[in-house]
Amino acid sequence: MSAHSSVLTDEPTLDDPEEPLVKYGDEYEINVAKENKDMVLENLKVFRSVFFFKANNPLRKTCTRLVDSFIYNTVIVFFLCTSVMLAIWDDEAHRQENPEWSYVAEQYQRCMLVVFWIDSLIHIISRGVLVLPGSYLRSMWNVLDLSVLSAQTLVFLVVEKSHYRESLLRVLRTLRSMRLVYYVEDIRVIFLDLVHGLPSIIDAIALNTLVFVVFAMYGCYIFSDRFAACNDTGSVGTMDQCHGEFKTDDLHILVPRVWDNPYQYSYDTFATSILHLFECASGEGWVSDNITFCTCINTHEMLSKKIMSLFTAMSVSPDLKAQPSFYWGTNSTWHALYYICFMFVISLCAIQLFIGVILETFKQRRGISSLTNTQRQFEDLQRQLSLIKPTRKATRPPSGSIRGICFDIVVDKRGKFAKFMSFVLVLNIGKCSHRIESKTFTNCQV
Repeated sequence: MSAHSSVLTDEPTLDDPEEPLVKYGDEYEINVAKENKDMVLENLKVFRSVFFFKANNPLRKTCTRLVDSFIYNTVIVFFLCTSVMLAIWDDEAHRQENPEWSYVAEQYQRCMLVVFWIDSLIHIISRGVLVLPGSYLRSMWNVLDLSVLSAQTLVFLVVEKSHYRESLLRVLRTLRSMRLVYYVEDIRVIFLDLVHGLPSIIDAIALNTLVFVVFAMYGCYIFSDRFAACNDTGSVGTMDQCHGEFKTDDLHILVPRVWDNPYQYSYDTFATSILHLFECASGEGWVSDNITFCTCINTHEMLSKKIMSLFTAMSVSPDLKAQPSFYWGTNSTWHALYYICFMFVISLCAIQLFIGVILETFKQRRGISSLTNTQRQFEDLQRQLSLIKPTRKATRPPSGSIRGICFDIVVDKRGKFAKFMSFVLVLNIGKCSHRIESKTFTNCQV
């Protein structure tokens, strides 16, 4: 938000008087642009805002003062934020649990609807509707905001009161958060940069999608219907033996044997395959809390661990009807290369490419890509010099004070106090327990 207020005069002015007339051009082009600007300013004296308000109209001057006021814009942003937050809070569950607060929130939203319409009217009177430079409808942000306001008013007046109307109003009120982009310049610049680089971003998304499709199809080829197993893991070795009932180990009750996929992920279809790969790429879906597997180590000790998608693939049996089981010596362990290759390509190639495309778009919009190496080094040097600040030298507090005594204790980084704290830190680390620690180490900790 701009904190500068323009000086109001009877003469009309352009919105950005300090903006260069021509970004790149010679003296002739600059003079032509200056003459065009003078002609526009001369013609502005003839035009009226909303066909009624001249440039020296008191009401128009008041609206212009409000539009350029930092305090007024701050108040509007505050109303906008509160309206959006109330719309997020006022869902169906909160409306049923707190009907009184929901009623208060609805009345506040109605008042805000009136306030936002008044704000739009103030902008229209100040800047004009469409003809004048900087008019209200010449900005796409204003067009979007006016469309949301009109839709919100239409739904409120036309649609009958029901759950559908409340949900629709909640969506439209949340969409008004896009109005914040108009007030915060940094967000607006980033948003416009993303829109400008949208073709390159779409190309990067298409490349990532192709990578996912290839791995999903290959995953369906090697893992389709291979994650199914019998719930009786003790006495069943094949699918043909998975029938009847068995007694559970924990509750000792009879339950029917079922041959099915016990996990929340699979490669049975292309849709579930690509969904699971998206979960793996995001770091989710690797751990399943409800299934455990046992692995043998050198001491033949059985350890129960949470199964991972990776070990599920390493446990599949070459026989489609055989019970899956994990063992390091089987050929199924080579299925780990599938996950390793996928995570390598996605993490180090595809996602980094996507980020690089966005960064390159920002560089192009700011003119960094057109600079030479020497110019870039100069820009980096200026940026680094702007971050350098003189360090504040620590001075000893007055003698005899508690601060002075503490300063003398900690100021020597190699003194007795520093050595004592290092010794305490080593003892603290030594007291930390770890898995499969020896009895001698445990006795030393005690």
